[in-house]
Amino acid sequence: MNLNDFILREELVLYESIQNHRDIISNVYELIMLLSDVVISNDKKVASFFLLSGQVSNDLVLCLLSSLRSHETQAKLMKRQAIEKACLATYSLVEPDIDKFLGQDENGAKPNQKTLDRSYKYIAEEFPSHSHRLKQVKAMINNFFAHGSMFTSLKKDEHFGFFDEQDELIQRTLYWEIGYLASVIFDLWYHAADQCSFVKKNELIYQSFAQAVVTNQKFREGFVSHERFAKWRPIV
Repeated sequence: MNLNDFILREELVLYESIQNHRDIISNVYELIMLLSDVVISNDKKVASFFLLSGQVSNDLVLCLLSSLRSHETQAKLMKRQAIEKACLATYSLVEPDIDKFLGQDENGAKPNQKTLDRSYKYIAEEFPSHSHRLKQVKAMINNFFAHGSMFTSLKKDEHFGFFDEQDELIQRTLYWEIGYLASVIFDLWYHAADQCSFVKKNELIYQSFAQAVVTNQKFREGFVSHERFAKWRPIV
């Protein structure tokens, strides 16, 4: 199979995903885009937050695009990146010095692990509910890699496992997970703004966020009520 075959197949997978799941995709993308407007500030100190939060939005868009193209392993990697940068962005609201976030080596700038660890600790202490939900998402990602789910596509002879194709119900839950993560991050930043002296919460955009979350939760309720997820109902 040559490269053009893969490209054509990917175009078809993407087209079918959009046509079949336009409703939930629109909701997920809206939640991601709302991350750009959580806070308002003209202070120079906010530069670190805007840099890092912009990267979070980019990572989640790449995550969604990967999932739309049935590349779930790639999507999970981008989701992990988004979580790490979201934690750093949160911490930047109390420690805005960009030099604290980036180290330098012979290959250029890279994230500072000590600062990342401090960001996890800060969120765990100040926002335990959000910390718990982010850990749950990370656990789902780790479970995906630890239990061989990343190799399920190898059962498909066609395209040599290039696509991680799922049935429509599971595929919709994968899209939903991205929107859920975006909503957790938005809410985390919105509350973290209360502890920051140089930003204000964007209360107007929060109204749009609240409406988008209501829609997102309706999708979730639909999944939970499905017979295939019956065994999880008591703990949801």
